[in-house]
Amino acid sequence: MRALISIAFRVRILRGELSRCFAVWAWFPILSLSAALGDEVKPKAVEVIEELTRAYAKLDGFKATYQSVGKGKTLDCTLGLDENSRLAASQVVVRKGDQKMVQRLWNTSHDQMFFAGGDDLIVFKGTNAELKSLTDLMNLLATEPDADGKEGTYQSIPSILLEKTVFAAGFGLQKRDQPSWADIVEDAPIKDSDEKTVTFSTDKYGLLTISRENGMLIRQSVTADDGEVRVLELKELQVNPGKDSVERISTGWSTIGAKELPLVSRMAPLRLVSFQLIIDSVENGQAEVRVLDDLLESQYESLRHFARACIDMEGPFATKANWPGLFDKVKTRLHLKWLQDVPGADAADKEGFLKYQQEPEIRLEVRNSLVAGMMEMEKLPEVITDEIFGRGGWASLKVGNDRGVAAKQSLVKALTRAYLEELVDQKMTKQWDQRDGLD
Repeated sequence: MRALISIAFRVRILRGELSRCFAVWAWFPILSLSAALGDEVKPKAVEVIEELTRAYAKLDGFKATYQSVGKGKTLDCTLGLDENSRLAASQVVVRKGDQKMVQRLWNTSHDQMFFAGGDDLIVFKGTNAELKSLTDLMNLLATEPDADGKEGTYQSIPSILLEKTVFAAGFGLQKRDQPSWADIVEDAPIKDSDEKTVTFSTDKYGLLTISRENGMLIRQSVTADDGEVRVLELKELQVNPGKDSVERISTGWSTIGAKELPLVSRMAPLRLVSFQLIIDSVENGQAEVRVLDDLLESQYESLRHFARACIDMEGPFATKANWPGLFDKVKTRLHLKWLQDVPGADAADKEGFLKYQQEPEIRLEVRNSLVAGMMEMEKLPEVITDEIFGRGGWASLKVGNDRGVAAKQSLVKALTRAYLEELVDQKMTKQWDQRDGLD
């Protein structure tokens, strides 16, 4: 099974009068899980798709400009990607008469992703860090490693496509070396082909023409309900432009006043589908629960890295638990232990006790004890998985047989422990770096 997971942050701009209809409809994740190329796809089409994908996989990035010209209106789009640095940018400019609309989406070397359109300026932080943590974990738990280590890497892929009445531009979060059109054409018949191009006929996106040389979309033609033929054409292409060239696309784009939105809700679907694949593989007999348990135990650091990326400091458990009260009680018990364990310890020596409680071994002992107690709370795994996968995450992980139940239990237990360890460490640092309340 070829498991391609993608989340597309898409912006649709409606047609009509510019002041009324070139408005942002939404910016939201659209989740698409594609299975293996099935029997409905003709063998010849499968081979051609694989050929085009291999051509695209040779690229380390691109800088492309597209244009669509209609009756009294034009659309110009610039897309840029550097796979090695994970930098990407997208700009769409729509003109109708003397009116103009600009929509931009880009990320930075500081792991920030910005969206600007109309009066909106939004930023997400930590996207690449989470993608890497998820990639590392999935490569260990669910997939075979690639020879070059590239295909299993998730990253942002900029793209644009016309539909019958709208266009969609944005970033798709999917595996490296998978072109943005891959899912769209997997069951589409080949309309035409020659030595340089292949044209697929799709229901939603019309005719898509792909270059055999580099796997890039070079033309799209879709017929609207009113009979208008809408065409998008590649005007200029630079392959492997490099980090600096892609970064220059967004030079001068303002980030002042950007509203930060939480990453949790945007990444939760990708996390959810990823771990569902692990459960499914155990259910189908492709992996054993025992093997999964061993992997989860051996990949402690990877789990903690993943948990660190998932931490939601505004989640219910992180905000509603009485952390100051909890650590005050811990300090009281630890103070007694300090007096018993350290010869000559003076109960009034605040600096001595502070040094003791900040010793790595002591902090680790306290952290492990707290987490062990929390893990005995029956309902806590459900709360924690909701913070990792979004509300309802626990119930959304589906199981179909006893093997699936066991796999889910193993995953939930390991993820809950890793999440709690990371959260308690962060809370402990915040509480115990203060010098008050030590006695």
